Amino acid sequence: TVEVERDKWSAIIGVKGTRIREMEIESGARMVLREDGPDLVPVLSVHGTPEARASAIKLAMAVIERETTEARMVDDALVGVLVGRRGFTVKLLEAESGAYIRLERFPEAIMTIKGTAVQREKAAALTDHLIDVLPDIIGDLIGEGGEL
Repeated sequence: TVEVERDKWSAIIGVKGTRIREMEIESGARMVLREDGPDLVPVLSVHGTPEARASAIKLAMAVIERETTEARMVDDALVGVLVGRRGFTVKLLEAESGAYIRLERFPEAIMTIKGTAVQREKAAALTDHLIDVLPDIIGDLIGEGGEL
């Protein structure tokens, strides 16, 4: 039995239970998400041989790692720049980092990064770098005194 945050259950279950069934087939273990004990702690209960249980837990933890999201506040004025024309910049950031990146303006400017810890870290670093160099790039494009 492994404790799993309730908000991660949908990632483990998948659409109509497809992901959990695939993990059960691949591992040979039976997997059940439930609330356990008097405190109703959300857990993943795994049944089978020791090898099957270990494999199922490893598969479930990999799914949770891939599906983890991180939200970051961004300057509202930078959302359009980070998305880029026809989404070019955000697609480039996604390709470089391997993470899924979503930018929203409403109700406030937020960038959501989804992926493994390494992917999220790389996406955040690339975005931070882009934000840092952006004023210099814009200054070079506009020129001194606002003239091209």
